[in-house]
Amino acid sequence: MISIGKVGKIIITKNLKNQIDYYHKQNPGKEWSGILFFKQTNGDIEKLKDLEFTATNVYLMDIGSETFTSFKIKDEIVKAYEVIGDKNLESLTGLIHSHQNMTAFFSGTDIQELKDNAKSYYFYISLVVSTTERYVCKIIIPTITKIKSEHEFRNNLGELKKIVTIDEKEDFLDGDLEIEFEETIIIPEWVKNRIFEIIENKKSKEILNVN
Repeated sequence: MISIGKVGKIIITKNLKNQIDYYHKQNPGKEWSGILFFKQTNGDIEKLKDLEFTATNVYLMDIGSETFTSFKIKDEIVKAYEVIGDKNLESLTGLIHSHQNMTAFFSGTDIQELKDNAKSYYFYISLVVSTTERYVCKIIIPTITKIKSEHEFRNNLGELKKIVTIDEKEDFLDGDLEIEFEETIIIPEWVKNRIFEIIENKKSKEILNVN
């Protein structure tokens, strides 16, 4: 895989955070995994710039052991869309899995899973979560890497000639998404502005009274 560094962020909604915390609590000491539902909410996937995704739900697929969890989607994806209430299939899907007794990171097994599953997607997102509330996320993009080579040689007259060959191989771009949590309390701007309006109105009245 070809590392391209940080390419954007993924926002963990309050709804998803509650689901993750619940599965941690219900499965102490065991890793679990499922289908991650998310939407692209900003950025340009073609330019790999300022990407923003919002992750909304997890559909639990497996409760594993202390060190391993795995599943195959099969026909469960249809039921998953029905359960989360996405009748129009607007959400994209990826992977979410937990690390129970360690921090969140991509192990060798996790990287191999990315390579195996990313082939079936235009781009593939994988989120690793831990009970310490440390999350890490990658976006993997299948690519065809073309390598152009120039070869110089001499013909039977001793003249220098050149030919160009292009080798193609399947590869993956490996990008990192920064984790951002949805704000617990969101105060509308008009609420904030109303305070200043009241203060300014009182100041104006005080000035009039003085005069």
